[in-house]
Amino acid sequence: MAQVKNVDNIDEQELKERERRLKNIVIRGIQEEKTETPTSLGHVIGEFFNKYYGMNIFGAHRVGKQGVSCSGERPTVCTMLDETKRRIILQNSWVYLKGTKFFVCEYHTISQQNGNRKAYEERRKIKIKEGLKDGETHKASEGLLEQ
Repeated sequence: MAQVKNVDNIDEQELKERERRLKNIVIRGIQEEKTETPTSLGHVIGEFFNKYYGMNIFGAHRVGKQGVSCSGERPTVCTMLDETKRRIILQNSWVYLKGTKFFVCEYHTISQQNGNRKAYEERRKIKIKEGLKDGETHKASEGLLEQ
């Protein structure tokens, strides 16, 4: 019985974490300065969103360990004012950021990242098994789209 409570508790915690991240996006490629402060980062991110999207943000912070040389630039997590603006940015980032060094993506939980990674590995195994190259679609998934 105790294990069932732990599983329910984990699912509840996961749902709360996902809900908390609904207004967040991750931006990669924003230069990190050695003397960067939360206030200066807020100004840089504000200018970024104003320039590329014409929108304002609620807040921003860096994630990851500072000063780790192998990781490159630390990603920036930005909190949007509402979910609609977040959705607009995610759907149109490839248009607005084309030809730049910036990349925008969703802010997933660890379990979501692991699930996506497993799904990617499964698709890759199927492609290898069928002899498909990168960029080619899976024959079964083409059939699903036609139905």
